[in-house]
Amino acid sequence: MPMKDTSEDFSFRSFIGDPFSESIGRLHFAVGGSEKELQSVLGVISRAKYLQSVHLELGYSCSQRRVARAFNTCMAKPHLSLTVQGRIPDLRRGPFKYTLTLYDWNRILPSIAMPALKSIENLDFTHNDVIGVVKFNFPPKRKLLPRLTCLTAHSDYIIPFMQHKKAGYFRDLQNISINGPKYDLDVLFDLLSEGGFKGLSITLDELSSVTLVEWILSGNLKRGRKQPHGLLGVASLAMHVHRDFGAYLAEWSRKELLNWQIENVPVMAESKQRGSQSEMYLQMSEHLVRSVCPHMKEFMYHFM
Repeated sequence: MPMKDTSEDFSFRSFIGDPFSESIGRLHFAVGGSEKELQSVLGVISRAKYLQSVHLELGYSCSQRRVARAFNTCMAKPHLSLTVQGRIPDLRRGPFKYTLTLYDWNRILPSIAMPALKSIENLDFTHNDVIGVVKFNFPPKRKLLPRLTCLTAHSDYIIPFMQHKKAGYFRDLQNISINGPKYDLDVLFDLLSEGGFKGLSITLDELSSVTLVEWILSGNLKRGRKQPHGLLGVASLAMHVHRDFGAYLAEWSRKELLNWQIENVPVMAESKQRGSQSEMYLQMSEHLVRSVCPHMKEFMYHFM
């Protein structure tokens, strides 16, 4: 029996197994059309070994579900450049929620290339919440937000920024505004008290202002009244407070603040007994804060 030549079949099977080994480097796709079209293009994205760039055009007929599927497929490709243009027409029928896991972000963040980052001087994360911790290797110190000078956020954001500033990043970052929920403020103040900072200008909202005073007093108690926490790197401090500041302090901190004032500034404590309670606690808090910020040149209250 003659043997059948199977070389063509073998070549054909090899081609089917790896059809995009060298042919596709860039892909422009309008998200819409039929389900079959979408599935075919997503298959190309997932199988093309040398695909470097995908441009997704959100067409009028696309849906939230299809956009999410396209995103998921692209996110699974390391080092892929993704551009998205257009809008989702059916957004009014419900919120578009796309969730990325910490595993996703650990792959995505290191590969993001944003030339405009080097021009950013002011970041405001006031209305954003941190939902996890992502660790990745930073680029050389001078290339990560080299012009950043002002940061406004709650402590969950500020803590990692200040940790990296202490390590040599964000050298121009000198203006810090703490604004938002009371998250780990003691951890932030502990970090600032460790040294390695100089000439910081800090603005505190009403919650963090109260926490700062209580943080100093708690350190005073732990150290047996010898030396409270110190913020040597603070050059300017602004505290947003209510005029009845004492009402926002815990009972233990009001007692401890009065004891501290009697021991350290007795003349002022005696004179303030004849003044209003609100003025007394504001004055005592200012003296306390100044005592732990020896290099502070400017202090101010902003009344709520």
